Parts: sequence; C-alpha cells; structure tokens
Amino acid sequence: MQTWRFSGATARRRRYCMLARTRESVVRSDRGAMRYDIAIPGAPAPRHDEISPALVYGCRNPIPRSPPMSSLAAPAGRILIALIFLLSGIDKIVHYAPTLGYMQKAGLPFPELLLIASAIIEIVAALAIMAGWKTRWAAALLFLWMIPVTWVFHNPGGGQEQMTHFMKNVAISGGLLLLFALGPGAFSVNRSS
Repeated sequence: MQTWRFSGATARRRRYCMLARTRESVVRSDRGAMRYDIAIPGAPAPRHDEISPALVYGCRNPIPRSPPMSSLAAPAGRILIALIFLLSGIDKIVHYAPTLGYMQKAGLPFPELLLIASAIIEIVAALAIMAGWKTRWAAALLFLWMIPVTWVFHNPGGGQEQMTHFMKNVAISGGLLLLFALGPGAFSVNRSS
C-alpha cells in the first residue's frame, strides 16, 4: 500500500497536481476559511495533518476532466475567434481603397502603413491561433491590437451602431484573454504555447 506524506515545503515544490485523477482517496478538510478536496490516486486517504494547502494552491487544473465533447470545444472556439480576424485581414486587402479612405477619414497618421500592418497582423495571428501555434502570443498580440482599434474606430458615444461595435470588440477581447489564459487546448500544433 502506497502512502503519501507532504510537508508545506515539499508540496510547494511540486509542479504537478494529483487532484481529481481518480476518486479512490478523497479528503475533505477545513482549515480556517479554506476548503479543498484532494484525490491521490492509488493511495489511502491521508490524515488531516499530512496535507498542506500549498499542495492544492499551485495546481493548474483542480477540476476533473470533462466529458469527451468538451475536448472539441477549445479548438472549435479557437477557430471561430480566429476566423473573425482572418476574414477581417483578407477584407482589408480585397477592399484596400475603401478601407484606406475610411482610415484617412478617421485622421490616422500613415494610413497606408497602418492598413498593411493591420492586415498582416490579423492574418498571421489568426492563422497561428487556428493552427494552435504560439496561441498565447498570437492572442496577446490581437488583444493589444484591439485596444486602439476599438477606441479609434468604435467610439461608444457615437450612437447605437458604434456602441454595438464597441461592445462586440470588448467581447472579442474577452475571448482573446481567455485564449491567452487557457492556451490552445486539444488539436494544436504546439500544446505548450
């Protein structure tokens, strides 16, 4: 029979999480206001004094694995959010003259350079997100790109239509932040990006 004993220092050094892999041994404990559930596979239930809150605190995902369908949700969401930017970047190239006129009307300096940079950033970052390659970097880049674009082109005080576009961009930015925080998910070229 295998036993596990963790002191606070040892538990803090551990980078992996042994939570919720199986439900063989579960300890529910209260220390002050902190409540945590611990499952240690193949081990008898540890005593209350053998568990440190640090064992739980550093874990990446203390939630049990979800049903198989949820493994498709991350890549589907990744592709859908990237599709917005891919189509926008392609549209900037296909409709170059009208987009350039719109940017000049907004009073931006160097509109030609900004238009080309915008198309390249949107297309390259979208393709990276779709493939799951350097997803966190691409999501961060698009998030940072969305901040000035949203404020310059979609002033929330410019009427109902502009407010709708502003809120749409805020929602897309939230999706990019989630993508940055959670990573690419399944079916990605680089799972560690």
